[in-house]
Amino acid sequence: MQAGSRSFLPSQIALNIILLFFAALTILPFLYIFSTSLLSDVNSLGNAVYIVPVEFHIENYLTGWNYIHMGPAYLNSFYVAIVSGILHIAITTAAAFPLARHRFPGSSLIKFAFLGTLFIPSQVILIPTLVILKGIGLMGNLWGVILTALCDAFAIFVFVGFFRGIPRELEESAKMDGCSDIRILLSIYLPLSLAAIATIALFHFLGVWNDVVLPALVLSVAGTLDKLTLAPLMTMFINVGGIPITHFAPPRPNVKSAAIIMNIVPILVLYGFLQRFFREGITLGALKG
Repeated sequence: MQAGSRSFLPSQIALNIILLFFAALTILPFLYIFSTSLLSDVNSLGNAVYIVPVEFHIENYLTGWNYIHMGPAYLNSFYVAIVSGILHIAITTAAAFPLARHRFPGSSLIKFAFLGTLFIPSQVILIPTLVILKGIGLMGNLWGVILTALCDAFAIFVFVGFFRGIPRELEESAKMDGCSDIRILLSIYLPLSLAAIATIALFHFLGVWNDVVLPALVLSVAGTLDKLTLAPLMTMFINVGGIPITHFAPPRPNVKSAAIIMNIVPILVLYGFLQRFFREGITLGALKG
């Protein structure tokens, strides 16, 4: 027992050192940005690198907020993320339920069709998507961004895997009580799949919140920054001078960093609320695989 413990201790220490190293690689950039966001104008323009805050100029956050009028972009991003997220969960769970629990003519073909979309790069369908949105009059409209984010084959296959793991006896018992398929989905499958829903909701929020290209192309035709979501507006803000729609003076590094921190705060808050379900979803997904 003692010999085993002695051999185990060095390996455990080595593993912890490796994990701490990769954790530092992940955390240090965030600490650098946070420390820079609190610097004065003079120190932020210097060559020094600060990991721990040495100054506390909170006004940089107010300056960054007002610099590009982040308020409308925040509201637009939340509107797109929340509305598309609710519709996305509704559509993907409704599509996954019959594929997971029922066999019908053409079900295998539908599965392969969904699977095939995973191999198509988003850049390939970008131009056709813009043409369709223009044809139905949604260019310059937030609903043009929402509609393009509603269906996701990856989310469908995740829900299919979770639904197949639910005992069929629950469904059969509900049918004996006269429940319809919709009632079974809403009353049994969705409550038992909260981990999957939270995981997909988090991935969807991250994708929509950080999407730059499509919202920039769809919403910039409106000719005003108030129509943009936060990601393309932040891209213009950080790379100011290269996009004709912007007319700002180049921002200082401390103001840029403050705006970046304000951009990632909603993601951190959402993950804080969903991390328990997220960990459970990843664990169950690994076990089912």
